[in-house]
Amino acid sequence: GIRLGIRDKSQLRAQIRALLIAGQGKTTGIVLPLVTDISEILYAKEVIEEVTEELAAEGIESGSPAFGVMIEVPSTIFQIDEIFEIVDFVNVGTNDLIQYLLAADRDNDLVAGLFRSLHPAVSKSLSIVFDSAERHGKEAVVCGEMAGSVFYIPLLVGLGARYLSVNPGSMDIICDTISNITASEAEELSQACLEAKTPEEAEKILKSGHAKVWPHVTRLARFAA
Repeated sequence: GIRLGIRDKSQLRAQIRALLIAGQGKTTGIVLPLVTDISEILYAKEVIEEVTEELAAEGIESGSPAFGVMIEVPSTIFQIDEIFEIVDFVNVGTNDLIQYLLAADRDNDLVAGLFRSLHPAVSKSLSIVFDSAERHGKEAVVCGEMAGSVFYIPLLVGLGARYLSVNPGSMDIICDTISNITASEAEELSQACLEAKTPEEAEKILKSGHAKVWPHVTRLARFAA
């Protein structure tokens, strides 16, 4: 993540230089991965400014990419308002965020079963990010398996998600799912999930919502919570 860039500034500068040159005349963005605190963001912004000035001095045209960070490490949840004040957008990496929130490495068979997308702490963390994004008028793009799963779409919409990053093969079914639910229904369901005490209880609530409110969505969903 950004830690490597801080450790090896020459590598970070080379990457940023390439991104700035490639972004000339285009709509692009720079996203910092695995951010843990504000100082890392400020450091990267300083490097971007330095490289931009150097390119201008060399007579090389460069772009002005949007600047964002990945929300993957739990510490960023507690500083999300401060983060939104200095970035243009955030990407919520649900896979890593869940892994770090629950100390559950998906690739470790001994704890992989503890990786629960419907853990109440996950829903509450996502809600905090989406609420902050709305207050600041900026985008919080949901990435990872949750964004591309029909099963989680009503929950994400109800929690406040308005931007999803999915692979091209999933776009049609995700768009169809969103078009067949209402915000009020999704908000009611997400509130119930937020009040759940356990992942099992939240899963039961979400499955019930699919079955009772969105049977048309249920036919598409794969219940792999």
